[in-house]
Amino acid sequence: MNFDERTASFQDFLDGKLSPQNGEIMDASGILCRQSLRNLERGLAGTHLDLDTMNQGIHDTMCSVHCLTSDKMRIAVMNITGCSCSELSTTPVDELYKESGDWCKESSGQYLCDEIGNCGKWKCTLDDFECKRKEYNTMYVPLKGYGNDCSSSINSHLIEWGVIGFLLSAIIFGI
Repeated sequence: MNFDERTASFQDFLDGKLSPQNGEIMDASGILCRQSLRNLERGLAGTHLDLDTMNQGIHDTMCSVHCLTSDKMRIAVMNITGCSCSELSTTPVDELYKESGDWCKESSGQYLCDEIGNCGKWKCTLDDFECKRKEYNTMYVPLKGYGNDCSSSINSHLIEWGVIGFLLSAIIFGI
């Protein structure tokens, strides 16, 4: 089945209908992930939100289709080519050279570090593409779950607590 790159969606990639050779989707998803984190940082500037609320916003962004797609596609390219992110980065002689390790800096974990300043405590090296995201995935966010628990939401947790509350009431009050 052929897909028109102009109408292909992020979901098409996630559904396995597009190959990681579609660099436009990979690049666009990275740009949108970074922009979402930047917008979150700007939206929180000057507010007095508690840390849990801010972390919930970060969790939602890190679990967005844009951040997940960007990481998945880049990891797929590294797996298919057998190259590290350093080997896929541009060099000073390349026409599109931006900076040293530019491919490695395109992970959602690095975006989180650059845009929000949440760089973690692990001593991740630049050439370890997944390190910062893996560290983020170990963080627990109240009402959301861990960083990689992208199926959780406040509604599902409220439902779970509602059921637990109902069962406790039934036991206590004999309902």
